[in-house]
Amino acid sequence: MKTTAKNIGKFRLNLLMFLFALFLMNGVEAQIHFDGVNCNANPNSQGSSWEWDPADAYIDIDPVGSNIPGSSDIDSLWTTVQDQYLIFAFSRAAAATGGAGNAGFKFHFNTDCDISSGDLDFGGADAALFFSIQSGVVQDSTIYEWTGSSYVASNKFFTPIIGGSSCADSSDERFFEFKVHVSKIYDLCSGYSCGGITITAANVHAGGSFSSIIKDTLLLDVDVFINDRPVSKVSFNPSEICSGDTVSFDALGSTENDSIDTPYDSLVSYEWDFNYIAGNGFNAHSSISGPVVDYPFYGYATHTVALRTTDVFGCQDTLADISINSYSLPVVTIQQTLDQTYHLCKNLFYDGTQSYGYAPSASLSYYWELPDGSTSTADTFSKQYAQCVWNYLDYVKLTVTDDKGCSSTANAAPPVPVELICFKVEEVNGLAILSWQTASEINNDQFIIERSYNGTDYVEIGRVKGMGNSNEITDYRFTDKPESSYEIYYRLIQVDFNAESRTYGPIVLILGERDSELKVYPNPAQDRISLVYPFDQGSVEIQIIDKCGTLIQQIQVAEKLNGNRYELDVTGLSKGSYYIKVGNGKHGFQSRLIELQ
Repeated sequence: MKTTAKNIGKFRLNLLMFLFALFLMNGVEAQIHFDGVNCNANPNSQGSSWEWDPADAYIDIDPVGSNIPGSSDIDSLWTTVQDQYLIFAFSRAAAATGGAGNAGFKFHFNTDCDISSGDLDFGGADAALFFSIQSGVVQDSTIYEWTGSSYVASNKFFTPIIGGSSCADSSDERFFEFKVHVSKIYDLCSGYSCGGITITAANVHAGGSFSSIIKDTLLLDVDVFINDRPVSKVSFNPSEICSGDTVSFDALGSTENDSIDTPYDSLVSYEWDFNYIAGNGFNAHSSISGPVVDYPFYGYATHTVALRTTDVFGCQDTLADISINSYSLPVVTIQQTLDQTYHLCKNLFYDGTQSYGYAPSASLSYYWELPDGSTSTADTFSKQYAQCVWNYLDYVKLTVTDDKGCSSTANAAPPVPVELICFKVEEVNGLAILSWQTASEINNDQFIIERSYNGTDYVEIGRVKGMGNSNEITDYRFTDKPESSYEIYYRLIQVDFNAESRTYGPIVLILGERDSELKVYPNPAQDRISLVYPFDQGSVEIQIIDKCGTLIQQIQVAEKLNGNRYELDVTGLSKGSYYIKVGNGKHGFQSRLIELQ
């Protein structure tokens, strides 16, 4: 019974003329007044926003034969829909002595658009209201449901109002109004094809008793809004991504599925399931919602995304046919080999063929960047250099891109003459035992060992022959017999065959203490260390050195800053043993061993 657009439902009050013959027998002119103006006892008053379209008609039915309306007769009737409430307001005729009198009312509703099921005596009705007004009190506000043979009280109720209404407050009992939320008698999310509810019969009985002679029957048509299930729509871009990239989803095209825009119908939530699995239900993301969202996907997989929209009445629609393909990033492997037939490490062979893409069939492209600024797009190639000395911060970089446009980059440290693992010293029976390890050696000629008693002035004390070229761990050892001193500094110089060199250290051996010493406390420490040094002229340099001689941190303290005291923050250092070295070119350096916990 949809006569307008798809989403406009029609309530039809088809108030059966059960006593039509009785009306004629008594010779009474039918009189019902439809007034959409306001809820005033005077049907000609103006100013209400209530909507009513049909031409005015006045029908009063009085079976006792008098032209004076009975106290329970309906003088005027108004109807409207507000916020999904179907509202009927009556202005009832009053007896000469005043008061609105008693009356009984029956309303039957067809709620499933099927006239062949339900209560066939009343147009296939599925629900009904049976209530009366007696002494100004509504006796029953229950909504009754048809069970197949009779009406049974449900746990749903309508709202009665006596002496007032939605559009006017009054203590006059001639006014009566009842409100029925359409969700009480109609599945707002059903999307029935007829789009509305039919009120198949409405009767008014005199005296508040349903056994009395029917006083009035009514007939009217009203177009009202009925909710439909929302419709979810999504646009997204792109549909294919590299692992870790994001996809933008836009659900602003979703609608509440109504051809007219009403203030009491709208979409109130947009929920997303980014790992939707059919049969497992909808699992809304805990923190991402809204009509426009971005979401990253990972791995090599096809992801099903679902959108669930909900309108103000709780009706939902789920769209679960969104597919996103994500592709794993290539795995980059660099193999770097020195051609041993060339001395002075002039020739290197680079191989990227062990890299692979998201699938065995994925094709790869290569882009190499070398420390000297040269590049290559081959999967393997050889490179000759004038020398083999590299800055340890320089890297060979390979970027691999697959046929989906996904890229990964890996760095490999270029070959250096010597890869030193650790350089350390310990005192054994008055001797300084120096030891170090190399993980690999290229063109390594020798090591030079130097010693200092003040941390500034160094002298050579010995040399140790290198392995030349090696890919295995090699241990070295050197013994020194230092002169009597409180602390001795050692450093190691590696020299390759073409006289290029690199210095490691210094490391410190502490043999004793003196009065005018560097003081470090607390020791052990956790986050802060106080330094008090025995000289107060000139700027000061503070160094933190690990036990392998690696310089971890270097701080320059301006002259006379904080006198001869400095607070050192060590929260960024790992637990373990370190040397704190403090001094300058004028006074030399002093060191202390500390333990961080």
